[in-house]
Amino acid sequence: MFSLEEILDLGIRIERNGEKFYREAVEHVALEDLKVLLKRLADDEVEHVEFFTRKKQALKGKAAAPEMEKAASEILQGILGDQTFSLKEANPGELKTIDELLDLAIEFEKDTLLFYEMLGSLSTEEDTLKGLQGIIQEEKRHVEVLQGFKDGRSIRNAL
Repeated sequence: MFSLEEILDLGIRIERNGEKFYREAVEHVALEDLKVLLKRLADDEVEHVEFFTRKKQALKGKAAAPEMEKAASEILQGILGDQTFSLKEANPGELKTIDELLDLAIEFEKDTLLFYEMLGSLSTEEDTLKGLQGIIQEEKRHVEVLQGFKDGRSIRNAL
């Protein structure tokens, strides 16, 4: 079972893992366009950490409705199962091709996108929903830009 604070901690962990992965990947690629893209993605992940951190701070001193927190926790547990959304095991230096790197990043972004959409369905606070919608749009853009780079499309205007 997850509390709301644990859910926010999971969001923070997901985004920090993404940031770390993208920053490490920059060190292992030679293509300047890809380096720029990975740095931008890492910076976006930092902004997402800040959003979840603000939400967590706003919880301090507020008592959550136990029935709402229990329901959200049960739904989240059912959806997540054992999924950790972790890129910790992925070492960009061990990936053999740029396509492997891009595939892993796309999979990660798609997983986090689903997680944030699920969080949005559990939230009723307008400010939280607005923030999550912004993150969801950025995650969608991340997938599109990564896929575009993989497909050989220009990413200059997508950043």
